[in-house]
Amino acid sequence: MNLLPVDVQTLGNHEFDVGGPYGAINYLKLLHTPTVLSNVDAIEEPGLRPFLQKFIIIEKNGLKIGVVGYVTTEYPTTENTGDLVFEDELEETSKVIIELRKQNVDLVVAVSHTGYEKDKVIAESLDADIIVGGHSHTLLYTGTPPLPGDKPQGLYPTVITQESGRQTLIVQASAYSKYLGYLKVQFEKKNGRMQVKSWEGNPILLDETVSTDPGIEAKLTPWRDEVNIIGSKEIGRTFVDFEKSLWACHIGPCMIGRLITDAMIYEYVQQREGRSWTKAGVAVLQCGGIRSSIMHGNISYADLWNILPFEDSYGMVELNGQHFKEMLEFSVQHENSPFLQMSGVKAKFDFTKPVGERVSDIFVRCSTCSVPTYEPLLTHKYYRIIMAAYMYNGGDGYDLIKKRARFWTPGNLDVEVFMNYIKTFSPLIFELDENVSVKLTPEYVQRMKRAKGFDLEVYP
Repeated sequence: MNLLPVDVQTLGNHEFDVGGPYGAINYLKLLHTPTVLSNVDAIEEPGLRPFLQKFIIIEKNGLKIGVVGYVTTEYPTTENTGDLVFEDELEETSKVIIELRKQNVDLVVAVSHTGYEKDKVIAESLDADIIVGGHSHTLLYTGTPPLPGDKPQGLYPTVITQESGRQTLIVQASAYSKYLGYLKVQFEKKNGRMQVKSWEGNPILLDETVSTDPGIEAKLTPWRDEVNIIGSKEIGRTFVDFEKSLWACHIGPCMIGRLITDAMIYEYVQQREGRSWTKAGVAVLQCGGIRSSIMHGNISYADLWNILPFEDSYGMVELNGQHFKEMLEFSVQHENSPFLQMSGVKAKFDFTKPVGERVSDIFVRCSTCSVPTYEPLLTHKYYRIIMAAYMYNGGDGYDLIKKRARFWTPGNLDVEVFMNYIKTFSPLIFELDENVSVKLTPEYVQRMKRAKGFDLEVYP
């Protein structure tokens, strides 16, 4: 990162994945690039305060460029952000820009991590010339993208014209370094202030036609060689595809989700007590924890890490039936709800029903019976449920679990659990059962598409 010519950054949500604020501190200690964050108060996280600035001013070609950063206020619902206080993006960033204007900056650039849809709303009022966005992994492109499968969600840049007539340009260039955003803007002075006059540019596809830097390649080589040796180790084989598309696991059961949750169950089968066939008969996994697929053929160690890259662990919690249902209802509460992949649960999800009434006909697999069967969910009965520590600790908004749980027992690393299952049952032959049914409306799918930036098709 320090070898790249980057002037400024803001703080992404995944900087908190490992170790919460302490993980972010350890990362920022090593990074030479300044971090701007206008709408987060770190007064109760003194370790982070030295690394966060409300703004910076960069002088180039005789111009003073003020740079601010803002992030979504949803961070605390998806990450362990400690005692950081997240305040309204528009209100707090506007205050910082007023301070910048007092220092006679010529231009204001905002670096954001809120997502494309929120950026468009903020751009209607924010006194910024350019917003460089992230978080929603949105591809913006003017014209036809170089890859046929890439479908832009808007023009690059997206132009927002404010009531005053001023224009703000929004850019975002997908994710995972697939593209490099490029924008060239010409400004002109009007009424004593610089304003956008014209622009050109588009995301650049980083394919084999783009040469790499020899110096950086040389530094990466020993690390890459070691990783490739470890990652290429064969773990098992599959005779079927476990495909995780960008959207399938978010709106219903998917093959890769069922495979992982079955692996979670198998981990606790090995810890069974007495005559029980398992220590816990139910496993749930938030859809956002699944990041890739396994296709027909060999399964490598690298494949497992591509699917589960967050170094999370799986543990066991006890919830009563009422709170179990609350958890399921939360998973389908709105378009951004993190749908749950499940093993050991039968249920019907109906998105045409009102919020709080969308889950019905819930049956739970028993763990103490001599033959595993499904029994109706009982309100006051306690159930042992396997889940990720991330989810138990309130990740993706599931803070009700820790508040309602009778106890929590931490378990092993997710990749180790998954690997053990694949080694035991390879070659994998698997089918997706019909334990979970989901009824969607076309309108709901379209709202979800806009919220998540996915390219969805509606199936009957």
